[in-house]
Amino acid sequence: MWIGASIQAESVGRFGLTGPWELTLVLHGTENAYLAGFGVGWAEPVPGMRWGFRPQQDPQVVIRREWNTFPKTENDIRDLAFDVGARIGDAWGMRERRFLDRGGDMDGKFNAGQWRL
Repeated sequence: MWIGASIQAESVGRFGLTGPWELTLVLHGTENAYLAGFGVGWAEPVPGMRWGFRPQQDPQVVIRREWNTFPKTENDIRDLAFDVGARIGDAWGMRERRFLDRGGDMDGKFNAGQWRL
């Protein structure tokens, strides 16, 4: 989301595009899926154990967001990416922002070094 929004922000500025804007993200095949891949310091779900993790009940999750002005600064783009990440976590009933590190040097921050393609 962060990279996609950065590219879109560049296009908005370069070509003078105007809103309104809409983001629709559909995650298919989510029924009985667990959300995992958290930042440093968070427990990951372990099959067969119940640590407050619950599988998704819906066969798909739809995240939708509308706004009038596209984010321009890196902080605004980060906030948009964090909002989408938070909505994904919310869909699994997680109120903590587990995409942010918990403890360590990057406590409360997004640790891009934690993620690999």
